[in-house]
Amino acid sequence: MGDGNVDGREAAGGEDQANHNHRRCSKRLWVFILLLAFLNVVLADRTPSKTRRKSRNGKSSTAEELTGFSGGSQRKKEIGDLLRGDGEKGTKRRGGKRQHRGPRGRRRGARGHKVKRGYGRGSSAQPSSPDKLFGPYEYVHPRPKAQFVSPATTIGFREGSSPVDGSSLRDDMVSVRGSTSGTHQGKIRLADDGLTAVFVPDEPFHNGERVRVRLQQGDGSAKDTLAPQYKWYFETSSTWEPWADVEPHTQPPAQPPAGWYKPSSSRVQGQQTGGGDTLEKVDDWHLTRTDDGVDEWVVQPEGLQGPDSVVTDGESWSFYELAPRDLPQWRVTRKATEGETGEGLIFVAVNQGHERNHYLIIMTDEGQLVYFRQSNGTISDFRPHPDGNLSYIDKGTAPHFDRGGDPKCATTLSPEYQPSTSYCMQHDYRVDPHGIQISRDGRALMLAKDTQTMPNGTKARGFVLQEVDTQGLVMFEFRSWDHFTIDDGQAMSHHGDPWHANSADWTDDEHYVVNLRNAGGVIKIARSGDIVWRWGGTDSFNQFAINDTDSVIDPHDVRWLGSGRFSLFDNHNCCHAEHVGSSDKRWAADAKQCCSQPFSRAVEYQLDEDTKRATKVFEYRNSPQDYLGMITGNVQTLDNGNRVISWGLSQRPHPSPPFITEVTAAGEKVFEARFIEADDSRPATYRAFRFPWQSPGEGGSPQAKCSPQGRLHFAWNGATEVRKWMIMIGDSNPPKQHLMTVSKVRFEQWVPMKNALSACEFYMVEALDADDHALGTSDVVPSPGCRDGGGGGMTVSGVRGFEGQTGGSGGNKRPKGPVQERDQ
Repeated sequence: MGDGNVDGREAAGGEDQANHNHRRCSKRLWVFILLLAFLNVVLADRTPSKTRRKSRNGKSSTAEELTGFSGGSQRKKEIGDLLRGDGEKGTKRRGGKRQHRGPRGRRRGARGHKVKRGYGRGSSAQPSSPDKLFGPYEYVHPRPKAQFVSPATTIGFREGSSPVDGSSLRDDMVSVRGSTSGTHQGKIRLADDGLTAVFVPDEPFHNGERVRVRLQQGDGSAKDTLAPQYKWYFETSSTWEPWADVEPHTQPPAQPPAGWYKPSSSRVQGQQTGGGDTLEKVDDWHLTRTDDGVDEWVVQPEGLQGPDSVVTDGESWSFYELAPRDLPQWRVTRKATEGETGEGLIFVAVNQGHERNHYLIIMTDEGQLVYFRQSNGTISDFRPHPDGNLSYIDKGTAPHFDRGGDPKCATTLSPEYQPSTSYCMQHDYRVDPHGIQISRDGRALMLAKDTQTMPNGTKARGFVLQEVDTQGLVMFEFRSWDHFTIDDGQAMSHHGDPWHANSADWTDDEHYVVNLRNAGGVIKIARSGDIVWRWGGTDSFNQFAINDTDSVIDPHDVRWLGSGRFSLFDNHNCCHAEHVGSSDKRWAADAKQCCSQPFSRAVEYQLDEDTKRATKVFEYRNSPQDYLGMITGNVQTLDNGNRVISWGLSQRPHPSPPFITEVTAAGEKVFEARFIEADDSRPATYRAFRFPWQSPGEGGSPQAKCSPQGRLHFAWNGATEVRKWMIMIGDSNPPKQHLMTVSKVRFEQWVPMKNALSACEFYMVEALDADDHALGTSDVVPSPGCRDGGGGGMTVSGVRGFEGQTGGSGGNKRPKGPVQERDQ
């Protein structure tokens, strides 16, 4: 009996041991399975960036080339880890160090793609989901776990598309606390869209601190209150330094004396002068280095014979009294025929090098000046906007377009050319001079450079996109540091500045597109702040099948045309040193081959965003000789289907292209103009535009001046409705006799007054519109004879073009019937 019990116990014990062993094996198996799952998630998170590091031939540029980073692989790993970010969610501590636990899970987006649910930094290879990623919110800024955030940031959040009752928003709905700065008080405000709430702290955050944000539960008293609870954190930049305001030059360049132009040292590429002189093609180009180290290619000109051979459609500025003599000069090389071109005037911001002033210019199809505004700093992107104002960007004392400090705000002008509403980057960023878009309701879309100091002391540059409303509130912010890593930059660009953004636009589905020049492509950004897709560039960057035999290289000026269609100016600058000198031998070989027959082009693509296919639907290259703009440039699609193209700037050994060309939808050239270059004048514009524009003119009245030679000059800067000039003369102030009425044919006109030097006379000019209605009257101008004590006498020796004519009389009344007109 006893032995049986023993045997039974032994059997039971053996069974227990087997069960115990089985449970241990099962636990180990589950641990092993979980470990594999964990590794799979980690590798899924990290593998894309490693894969993207390779370019088309499986090789890549070095991190040092692309980011300025130096050091061993451990340092690169530390930098990559820093940019990917880690924090409380998805990390744990062991031995005082943070260890990555991977994203908290994945879900499917609208098209079945996996997208990251976690908010940590990482590659944005996956398309965005329209679902809300931030608890109950569609959008928040700064994003959860964001790093390198400006200490001057505001905090924004948007629940969705339902309007918010602004009166129900309370300041205590937002709780904000910095790890070193403590609790922050502030005001919560509703942005112009009626959807986005913005908390504006009373004081900025500290550098290098972690800021925790909690949105409190509302009281439910209002149906559409932004109230759901949510909390997150972000980290401010540890090396942030507030930008110093960019001031204009205090000592502008001296005004050149009359007759300063040297016709014998000026060139126009391969064009004819008004007098029939042929301007031969420039073959002599020389590289010079300016004081600030910027390489510039300048013309070594050859002789031109004959007086006034350097002209602006018939007139040298040296004849003008009411316009600066150092204005740039240009020539219309393809004159427009009525009805061929689009509606409107031509707008350019012209930079002339370090020795001359720069100018905003409006001109007609005939090349006649309409408006000028002088600037001592580098200027760009001069154009009107749907809200009725003009804007441009003035870099002030900065010596170079893409170097030096940027201004805090874009400069805006009213239709009377007076300073108007300011559009400023917020969060202590500065407006990138590449441009600004302003909507009809006054929202501004602006870019900024975002240079951050990395752990090894080197600097890397990202970009920021902001949409700012009329209250100065940031309705939307996108930061490249939240989406792209150093590894991404290595894989997606052959440049040292991979995230160089040079244009942005709204899409018709209320999202955004940004052109990344050095990545060679475009990204679409959802209103949630996620990247929807990447188009163009290297294989690692591109997510589309593109039906185009030519790749896009170093493009500018993405413009969304609607219904999945957009335009670009493809500089196609394969001659760039970082292309031909790439460590990617195949890429370098392709670049050198491409550089042997360079060209730039205007191009448009139609996208199927569901199937990720892109089809080229328009292209224009100049024929028979291609133009090459190695940097800058733009394409504008007009209402009549024409395209306005600015060809950018070129360098050795390529001649400068025209600054504007207009072509029809069929590719027929209908207008073209180019700048005239001189020893101390190398005019260039970043973009050129055509827009309808009407203005009563600057200053409220026309200007008049009697020159020392006795010529009465008159003009009205910026006035677009003046069609005639009525000239009054008298021996007392104000003059009361009508001398003559002449048609307006150029910006400034003049009448030689016979007795101006010998007699004291007074003159006044009145501007008339097409119906002879008075638009404005100049100040009374005395003749030089008044200063010399001359006597009376009122005759005119003639108007330029019909000397010998005499003026009429009739007091201060306009002649009845048709006005006597004399074309000047």
